[in-house]
Amino acid sequence: MAYRLTSACCLLLVVLAGCHRAPKKPPTLQWTGQWERTDLVGAYHSYIRMDDGRVAYIGNHGETALNVAFTREPGDLLRWTPRKEVMAFEVITDLPDPADTKKPAADRFLFLTGPRVAMLASGDFLGLGMICRGYPAVDGRNYIASFTGTAENVNLAKQAMLAGGDPPKEARWNYAGKVKGPVGEYLEEQTPFTVYPGGGGLIHLPDGPASPDHVRPTRNRFLAFTGYVGSPDPKKDAWLWLVLLYSADGREWFFAKDSTGAIRNLTPGYSTKEGYAFPFVLRRADDEWWMWRSGDFQGDDKALEKDKSLGVDGIFLYYSPDGLNWQFVRREAFQNAVMGKNGKPLGVKNMSIYYDPKEKRIHGFLSVVNEDGAGWWRKYHNIAKVTRE
Repeated sequence: MAYRLTSACCLLLVVLAGCHRAPKKPPTLQWTGQWERTDLVGAYHSYIRMDDGRVAYIGNHGETALNVAFTREPGDLLRWTPRKEVMAFEVITDLPDPADTKKPAADRFLFLTGPRVAMLASGDFLGLGMICRGYPAVDGRNYIASFTGTAENVNLAKQAMLAGGDPPKEARWNYAGKVKGPVGEYLEEQTPFTVYPGGGGLIHLPDGPASPDHVRPTRNRFLAFTGYVGSPDPKKDAWLWLVLLYSADGREWFFAKDSTGAIRNLTPGYSTKEGYAFPFVLRRADDEWWMWRSGDFQGDDKALEKDKSLGVDGIFLYYSPDGLNWQFVRREAFQNAVMGKNGKPLGVKNMSIYYDPKEKRIHGFLSVVNEDGAGWWRKYHNIAKVTRE
């Protein structure tokens, strides 16, 4: 009898100890080398690994709606072909002219604030971007639109560009239009000058359900994390929100909700001291999600016009074990990452991430002020290592 009581007491102590165990520490992420200059300019990019080991950059640089570039050799992420257009502004037909709604607006613009592009299991591509009239939007209204490309589109462009030519017409991507569902309805009813759906990283889960899973939003086939969208009072606090969008088909998009049925803010309790702009989310594993988001620009607009070396006041790292519950990790020390010709550090803006699925390596592409003048920002590359206890 005494033996049974002792065993029961020991079991109870083990259970109680488990209940009071310290929270599991997040993995440690560290950059392993120096930030090295690449041939890429611009700030908002997606990166896709090709079958031959080369990487495709897909982005936007103002003069075109969508452009691509490719690494010249497999494994070398510093040297890239010049970027070339694969989609023009003329394909945008669902931004009507205010004076004649039967015509598309002459100033229609596709500003890909982090052109979110994912490669599907078929080898084809799905992307999201922001469309507006002029930039910044002249009427204060911004929308999310989707577009698609095929494996053949990209391979034709790659072959032509590696040979020094331009992509043929057959390499053009298709514009699908404004997204549907609750996200599209929200953006149609938005309050002008308050919603700017910016973010990076379009996550594709091939095993996601064919119909939207509203109970487990992070299990859906397509995921996108977005800032500036969903707040009940956009004029007051939209910039402090991070929202998860999900879809089963890439066209109909939904908001992840909280227990009350309201759109869920994934970063409650954090202020601008922990960043709020240009979020880029990487899902490295089912239980390991990382996010980088930028703080505010240093100085006012007039100061920025005079001195483009002024960047944001920091890029901030977050971690989540499930994609829904996020914790602040640290302010990344990037302010002295790259020195300019005058010996002073160059300003930084945001982070884009390429995760190599075969080598399982995190590649960072940091936007740094470009002293060459060909675009405001140039990408610098480094590799991160994750250690899990």
